[in-house]
Amino acid sequence: MDDRVAGALSLPDDWPAHPDLSLALNRMGSFDWDLDTGLMHMDRAALDVFDLTADEYDDRPASLAPRVPTDEAQRLDGMVSHALKSGRTDYGAYFRILRRDGTLRWTHTQGFVRRDGTGRPRRIIGIVRDATQELADSTARRELDEERRRRTSLVEGTTAALAHARTVKDVIAVLKNSQGLAHLGATSLVMGLLESGRIHLVADGPEGSYVPGTRYTRVDEQYPMSEVVRTLTPRFIESADDFAASYPILWPDISHLGITSAAYMPLIAQARPIGALGLL
Repeated sequence: MDDRVAGALSLPDDWPAHPDLSLALNRMGSFDWDLDTGLMHMDRAALDVFDLTADEYDDRPASLAPRVPTDEAQRLDGMVSHALKSGRTDYGAYFRILRRDGTLRWTHTQGFVRRDGTGRPRRIIGIVRDATQELADSTARRELDEERRRRTSLVEGTTAALAHARTVKDVIAVLKNSQGLAHLGATSLVMGLLESGRIHLVADGPEGSYVPGTRYTRVDEQYPMSEVVRTLTPRFIESADDFAASYPILWPDISHLGITSAAYMPLIAQARPIGALGLL
């Protein structure tokens, strides 16, 4: 949940399945997402936040596509997927929606994951609200815009550096070159290729950073490369604490490297995953 949101909400376990009248004030709406059926009920106030009418939404999250830009949708999907798989009980994020008149508006969502006795996620209940006024503060806007620029720059830099690579050896040569890594703002890398349902680690650096037992890992294991191969979504790790909490199996073996952040990206060919690249 975003720490900048004052007075964060805490929703009880017995919150009604269809809370149509629960959060009508302050342009705040509620949603109830049934993960078994995939249907997500949104009250009228939530539809107002997304600038949708009742007949434009059929309880399917895909119906929000006209209002959520693709890059924002991918970021939100990755965040929700990470929350569900990591065992977290909540998440929160700012994102932009595309209004009916073509203008963009800042919005905020908070979701609370409800799990059954086995730990399986069954529902997500939460709120969406217009965040325009709170982000009118220039400092908050600058922080969000700077983070967006940093991530865009990283992806663009990686693409440019690999533009002329034609083989796995070419990719490794480009990225293991110290100047290539510096250009991307990274000090080390890992690269794995998907082979028979496992990820084969084909490159890692600098020397001394290899983690024993990770030459071959399964796609369903709790490793960052496995996650991006499963989700086909980049994973940006913001801090050492984020890394340690998200990947407790891996972190003890790499904490000595002094990693402060990381970016893991799926390698995709013909719409299918072929591996993953990590820059740390």
